[in-house]
Amino acid sequence: MMSSRNAFIRLACVAVAAFALVLAACDPTLDLGATPSPSTSPTTPAASPSPSPSPSPPPIPLGHVLSVGGYSSAVRHSDGTVSWWGATPALPGDPPSLNWMPPYQPIPTTDWPTPQTKTDIADVVEVAIAPVHYCARHSDGTVSCWGYNGSGQLGDGTVTTSTSPVVAYGIDDAVQVAVGEWHSCALHVDGTVSCWGYNGSGQLGDGTTTDRTVPTSVTKIDDAVQVALGGNHSCALHADGTVSCWGENNTGQFGDGTTTTSLIPVPSPELAGVVQIATSLYHTCALLQDGSIKCMGLNTNGQLGDGTTTNSLAPVRVSGLTGVAWIAMAFSATCALKTGGNVLCWGLGDHGLLGNGTTTVTQATPVQVTGLGDAVEIAAGYGHACALRTDGTVVCWGENSTGCIGSGHSAMTISLPETVVGLVAPDDDGPP
Repeated sequence: MMSSRNAFIRLACVAVAAFALVLAACDPTLDLGATPSPSTSPTTPAASPSPSPSPSPPPIPLGHVLSVGGYSSAVRHSDGTVSWWGATPALPGDPPSLNWMPPYQPIPTTDWPTPQTKTDIADVVEVAIAPVHYCARHSDGTVSCWGYNGSGQLGDGTVTTSTSPVVAYGIDDAVQVAVGEWHSCALHVDGTVSCWGYNGSGQLGDGTTTDRTVPTSVTKIDDAVQVALGGNHSCALHADGTVSCWGENNTGQFGDGTTTTSLIPVPSPELAGVVQIATSLYHTCALLQDGSIKCMGLNTNGQLGDGTTTNSLAPVRVSGLTGVAWIAMAFSATCALKTGGNVLCWGLGDHGLLGNGTTTVTQATPVQVTGLGDAVEIAAGYGHACALRTDGTVVCWGENSTGCIGSGHSAMTISLPETVVGLVAPDDDGPP
């Protein structure tokens, strides 16, 4: 396994060449800053186990321009600023959103139907968005989070909700940040992973079900090249192209042939040659080196893409799909970016998430998003998806209750891609 920061950065740059249409993070100026102090003294600091030697990992692009999750959307610009639209925590004086129902709105939010600059955050190289909490990775390797904090998912040593970013304790070497429903994780430069927040199903991977308010090391992971978080489960892609998952496994989302929850990582034995993993609340997908996709877990709406609505405890191949460069996961749907720039989606499309002008409830095989053949990046939230195009514009489609489509339209359902308005094209010669 790579033992130095530069080796990992060289690996990320190889990813850009391997996935030429995917904008990946290659940051040769990464400055590992000083360890931040928590707002309260934590009792469970993150450990840093010594990595063991392992093969070079497959190419993985980390840190994208476009970020979508929950009911929000964002674009990260090359100067480290962020444009945001959709749901955002309400500040004093903001009108609260009435679009969400408990338990998905534990804090007041306000809706931005068109992009606005998020002024309280800077030097951002990656944004991760959950329904009610959000995290950013910064150019110095630190992580900050904001939003609901009832389980410690902001990582600052408290359970105090914050509408502005707070520093996640003890992280100064992050190369990826990811968020789940109520928990957060960071991938470190040495291949280890630390997680924090809600742990009722063991999704933090530390062998317990104890919530953690500061980052805590995941057991048995020292060669990860990517981490992906679902509702109450987490998965890591290893350097050798295999996958391990931990936490809730009630629908078979681990792909290990069981529905057994695990407090520590367990391998998905039928997955090999994986170059990207993606997770949703109850299903998981893996992009393979040959450009095909395998998925496992819940399949009520055809989100596994195998032509059925039968749950699968083992990985099944998405029907007729090859030449894939990236996967994006919604609540009960999946989308894929092909190397030529086409985008296809399948699964639950009742709010237009299929992007083909329909509101089909169950779509068990991939269908092409209409009018979109020049995408270079895709991302998805609970019920909407967005794509960055070659000309620097962004289009979104799907469920729009919080304005997360960004077109300024008030319709709840947007079944065809609409251009995000008022967005300065991400001058992005690529991620910084």
